[in-house]
Amino acid sequence: MCVFFLLSLLAAFIISHNMIGAFGRIIRELDEIIAGHSQRAISSRPNDTLTKDLLKRINVLVEYYIKHENKNS
Repeated sequence: MCVFFLLSLLAAFIISHNMIGAFGRIIRELDEIIAGHSQRAISSRPNDTLTKDLLKRINVLVEYYIKHENKNS
């Protein structure tokens, strides 16, 4: 029972660590785009399988934002 608990705890730590790291990076890159320092799409790291679907949608919004921001400048 103790081994099962430790394995569950380890799995939860790994999953949460990957999610938090990916979302932190996405937020930093979005801040750079909003500030005008970057105009590139946000890519996912090879191990960011949980964020790939989210990044597809975010990149559509980034592309729309950049296109309209450039027209207003």
